[in-house]
Amino acid sequence: MTKKIATARPAHTNSRDLDLLRVIGKSGIAAFEQLYTRGWDGKSRQTCANRLLTLKRAGLITMHYTTARSDSRERVYALTRAGRDILPVEDRAGVRIGLAPRREHHQQLLAQDYRLLLEQRLAGQGARLVVWHDERELKSVQKRRQNQQPRGQRNDPAPECADAAAQIEYADGQQTVLTIEIDGHYYGKMLRNKMHDLAALNQPIVYVCLTKRRKAVQAAAAAYPAIQIESL
Repeated sequence: MTKKIATARPAHTNSRDLDLLRVIGKSGIAAFEQLYTRGWDGKSRQTCANRLLTLKRAGLITMHYTTARSDSRERVYALTRAGRDILPVEDRAGVRIGLAPRREHHQQLLAQDYRLLLEQRLAGQGARLVVWHDERELKSVQKRRQNQQPRGQRNDPAPECADAAAQIEYADGQQTVLTIEIDGHYYGKMLRNKMHDLAALNQPIVYVCLTKRRKAVQAAAAAYPAIQIESL
């Protein structure tokens, strides 16, 4: 009978480890390159790989491969229950355990790329990202609000729900919420309808897409000045 070798959590789980666990858990997936940029940018890639391996062996994250963004396999990570449980209690709500479904990989990885870019921009302005809400959280809040409506109105179609919302705090202490939509497989009439539905939210929207999609997305959003296009 093969004896199982017990794994132990890292003896010194530092603030960077916890930050990475939050980022992974928030979307249910994060790529190696994204975690490297976030925690070890400018340093050895092997240092990043070694630390992620330590977290994996400790049972805090799992490693997988996806071809969602290209034909070549991309290394990605997901959060485990043990990884969630070492987070501060206030940070556990909304994190996802296990790898996000394959159909979500492209959008979630694009969202992670934009989050990194946004945090870098805010840091240059003396501001910071306080909270990042993903689509699951936003839909959960939307559903609770619908359930609080009078019974006769609960069957009304739910309004368009954004893919993410970023709560931002500026140097003077003021806060704002940035509503974000992540591009999916929308073309032609479907893309135009998507822009129409987003415009109906009556608030500024940042629409994030790949650079190769920017021209088509800009054309579809041309009639809606509240929709700002960001291409990565």
